[in-house]
Amino acid sequence: MALLLVVLGLVGGTLYTLLRGQTDARVASEFARVADEFEVLATKGIDPATGGPFTDPEALLRVTLERTVLAPTEDVIGFVDGTASLEVAGAPLKARQDPQLVEVVGPLSVGASVVDGVVRTDQREYRYLVAPVRFDGSARSGALVVVADMDAERRLLNQMMQGYLWIALATLVASSVIVALWMRHLLRPIAELRDTAARISEEDLSERVVVRRGRRAGGPDDHRQPDAGPHRGRSPGPARPARRRRPRTAHPDHRRARPPRADGQRLTRRRARRPRHRPG
Repeated sequence: MALLLVVLGLVGGTLYTLLRGQTDARVASEFARVADEFEVLATKGIDPATGGPFTDPEALLRVTLERTVLAPTEDVIGFVDGTASLEVAGAPLKARQDPQLVEVVGPLSVGASVVDGVVRTDQREYRYLVAPVRFDGSARSGALVVVADMDAERRLLNQMMQGYLWIALATLVASSVIVALWMRHLLRPIAELRDTAARISEEDLSERVVVRRGRRAGGPDDHRQPDAGPHRGRSPGPARPARRRRPRTAHPDHRRARPPRADGQRLTRRRARRPRHRPG
């Protein structure tokens, strides 16, 4: 039982570590996809207001936020000139309302390269990605900031692991009960033999060990005798009477001695004729 618990703990810990790594990798790949789409829209997109290429960071950020589809644990903030001025309407995660997060990513929004990282605030742990943008001929700067609530991601993972642990414990208990019952049935003859041997003494030898047979081959409570012979598996027929063997004679040929015959004489066996009955 203890060994099974140790194995269960090792398997659960390994599985949790792998799933946590997969969660971090999934969030990172999602951030990379958003950054690539933002770059494509900034270089090749069309501004709906002017019908031409984008030239203003704020217009680009507005269009991007309108087209963004968020997960329940994600949020997107638009920074213009280092200030968090845009956000997705109806986002479940209000990252813009966390001043500690804004203080960390604000200076990165005026940089020149894409930056990602992890920050812990008083509210939660965030994973963020900052994608700055600038246009030639414009003095304004902008940045798209994508954040994810890693505490919420891990809560989902913990709920899944709790379900795994309950199922594993139920399976362990059920298998332990089945094995215990099977071992008890298997070792019952040995226990009876041990108890009987303990009751036997030099003065009292009347104890006997009860021999049990299976109801079927290898099964319990079988009182049938094994069938032998070529007719195994057939229903037994009526008992045949025992044949009485004829005693052997002292003659070595074991046959009735015949009288010698003369030369040229032929012995014939006549059959007794039955009397004929005539009608009336």
